[in-house]
Amino acid sequence: MSQYVDGENGAFERIPVVIGEQMTLTATFNEALLTNVTWEIGGVRVRNYTQATGAGTVQPLADLTVNPITFHWIEPGNVDVVARGDEGEWRGAYVVLAPTAVTMTTITHTVGVRNILTMLGRRLHLHFGHERYGKAGIRWACQATAPALRGGRIACTQLARLHRVRHLQDGSRSQFTSGDEYVLDEVVHYDVGAEPDVECPDVREEPLNDEDVDDDDGEEEDPVTSVAIDAGQQGALAGEDSPGTLLLTEDATQVRCEIDEAFRTYLCFKSAAAGSIWVTLALLEWDWRGTAERRNTAQVWHLLDRDNSVNPLGQPSRALPTWTANKDALAWAAAPVTANCYAYALRLAVNVTPGKNNENDDHAIDTWSDDEGGVVWDNARMAELLAACTADGMAANAGSWRVAVYVNEYAGHAVDFHFFREEANGTWSHKLGGAAPVVNIADHAVAAAALVGQVFNNEPAIQAVHLCGYLFVPDDFVWQMDEDTSYRPIPP
Repeated sequence: MSQYVDGENGAFERIPVVIGEQMTLTATFNEALLTNVTWEIGGVRVRNYTQATGAGTVQPLADLTVNPITFHWIEPGNVDVVARGDEGEWRGAYVVLAPTAVTMTTITHTVGVRNILTMLGRRLHLHFGHERYGKAGIRWACQATAPALRGGRIACTQLARLHRVRHLQDGSRSQFTSGDEYVLDEVVHYDVGAEPDVECPDVREEPLNDEDVDDDDGEEEDPVTSVAIDAGQQGALAGEDSPGTLLLTEDATQVRCEIDEAFRTYLCFKSAAAGSIWVTLALLEWDWRGTAERRNTAQVWHLLDRDNSVNPLGQPSRALPTWTANKDALAWAAAPVTANCYAYALRLAVNVTPGKNNENDDHAIDTWSDDEGGVVWDNARMAELLAACTADGMAANAGSWRVAVYVNEYAGHAVDFHFFREEANGTWSHKLGGAAPVVNIADHAVAAAALVGQVFNNEPAIQAVHLCGYLFVPDDFVWQMDEDTSYRPIPP
């Protein structure tokens, strides 16, 4: 038995349905249910798709032996269905329709250190967008035309990969991060806003006074999160986002903030038919990053670098947004200090090797381990290490803080560098590799001597330690990792 539409003069026509609608098919033969059924269902389909603030979940259509069978097609096109049972087979032919003329355009602004109005008054933020001119970090405008068969609603769902780091004067860090995971950006469907039609100059990076912006003290209306589209008609919606984080100017120990985040904004459609699910029409991917620093504990933040997507366009997509966590569930937490001993001494947030600043390998100390027959301690090794650090930009006589330069001598003809950092109160601190904790000590010489006989990272035991001398980190020190990436020390 077959299910299809007879057209004029008996011509075969497929049954039209709309993408995302609930399909419940019953396979019969001579008006009786087929038994021991196996289904073959063409097209891309799912058993179900659910959205909640805690999770967005796709349930695959795994069991193809039930009769009736319920599912949803999530991509348009001509599809055929066959059910085979003990009594015979049943066939169906469908055309899955989807909205057309789908567009997703954006207008973006810039990243800056800006005064943002909060419930506690104005506070400095590292921010994507500019409140003074009504410029969101990104504004999107979406359009779609519903199938002539049936209308529905359109909405936007946004996922975010978040990573924000605050550096403190003592070298510790806190982070607000989702790791590599994309989490729901608070709400299932973003608020629908006005069309992105505001133009303004890209100026005024300085903090703003309260009187610079007229604040709206009126009552807030319930947010609108989706827009209805009638059958065969065009619908449009707009939305915006301006992510950022508070710079905590009242906390004199915070000296640096880094943000590197990426977002996926899905334009979705849901048919007006009962039981329909949300399906994706287009995907907009965008990102932003910035680094701000406060120097010498002054209440002034400097923007060191910034970058963001510029007016990206949404691309056709049928990928359903899925997530297992919500941004609201994240919290600031202590972050491990992963810098090696040299980076820690320089107050850098990235592992570095002596002699490799500005991609210069002429004085690189990592070549010690490549010498055939091992490496032994002598005055030449001391001179090599000091020359490498000097080539990196360290100074012999003056700077922001002092560093004690050591060479550790291991059993089996091996040597390695080690560094201690002098703190503002005259004490010292150091780290034994990227995963090791920070150790605070009163005297670097006593701490260095205590390393003799110890074993670290499955290396041979340290046989001796040798102080090479002292160097200083200049006020204007910069580590140039490559042509596009540089790092400044975290201020003391």
